[in-house]
Amino acid sequence: MKNINFRRFFCVFLFVTLGTVASCQTKTKSPKVTPTMAKKISLCCRNNPRMLSLFASANAEVVQNRRDIADRILAKLDNHLDYAENFILDLYYNYGTEMAYFALKNAGFTIQEHDTADAIWKKAQEKQKQIEKKRQQEKMKADLVKEQDTFDLAINGGEFSFHALSNNPEITLDMADMARCVDGLRNDKCIAWDENIDYTFNCVISKDKTLELIPEDSIAFTSTQKVLWEYIQSNAIVQNYATIQFNQLDTTLIVSAKANLRITQKSTKYRTIIEFNASKDKKTKKWSITNPDELKRKLNSIDRDNAESIYHDIEGSLYYNPYLQSFEKGKYLIQTVIAENNLEFYVENKLQEEASMNFTFEFSCNKKNFMNRIYQAPH
Repeated sequence: MKNINFRRFFCVFLFVTLGTVASCQTKTKSPKVTPTMAKKISLCCRNNPRMLSLFASANAEVVQNRRDIADRILAKLDNHLDYAENFILDLYYNYGTEMAYFALKNAGFTIQEHDTADAIWKKAQEKQKQIEKKRQQEKMKADLVKEQDTFDLAINGGEFSFHALSNNPEITLDMADMARCVDGLRNDKCIAWDENIDYTFNCVISKDKTLELIPEDSIAFTSTQKVLWEYIQSNAIVQNYATIQFNQLDTTLIVSAKANLRITQKSTKYRTIIEFNASKDKKTKKWSITNPDELKRKLNSIDRDNAESIYHDIEGSLYYNPYLQSFEKGKYLIQTVIAENNLEFYVENKLQEEASMNFTFEFSCNKKNFMNRIYQAPH
């Protein structure tokens, strides 16, 4: 009976003892700077300008970049162990584990004190990892909420700007054909002769890749905007669907997208002013160049590659230009400034394509009398 009671007592004692040991092993105390370590740090910082600078940086709020305050704190650093710990953390952060070891060794740290400093640094790193992990979890949670809101908007027919898309649709125009069309519209007076084109169209690309104009934008359209938009709507090709990828929800949706399209005319004037003689017929009211070969030679001298195109465009302008149509019959000395033109197409402020247009001219006419004297021509 005594043996049984003893065995029971021994088992209980062993269980309690092992439990206590296990409890002691799991509950580790946080490493702390000792007053002795603080005194060694104090002495090191007062004798080493670099360490003093590091101490001031680690405790910037209290030191406030003042040497006198730093000296007063260091004199009683064993009463401010938290400032000493800040120094250790900055030392490890700036110099790394190996260099920090040698710095503390030079400060007189024992192996045990160095282990304490090392444990303080590892504890701080672990705490930072936990903070970063929590921050990442919170960010993922916020991203999921945001993504869900975007998903709901997409499902309900929302329209998205290009920067919000995972895949941008491509919008293409045959700019060479559009340039010819615009030149023709000028001749037909659908576009003002001297108008420098620069228009932006705010559009929506539907889920079926249809290009639509935002209705309220078309209310104040000029005649030029109307004909340009009609051309775009009839000839633009939308390639690829606008899509948004939802990483958290692991899905991709086709959506409607907003896009601004810009058509602009870029003009570059020649420096040389060209002169030539021309006459206007009384019956037909048509202009004719008096000496074509002479004009061609002048044009060839300023731009050999485009001389022929400039000449033909001058002939066209003599027929269509409203300024020249207002003059009476007779002989004239005509001066002109030549401009080379390109029509450019932008999507979301990014150049897509450009094409050459007809050359344009700023004419100035002077009348010639029967004695070939020149004077200001009325019109």
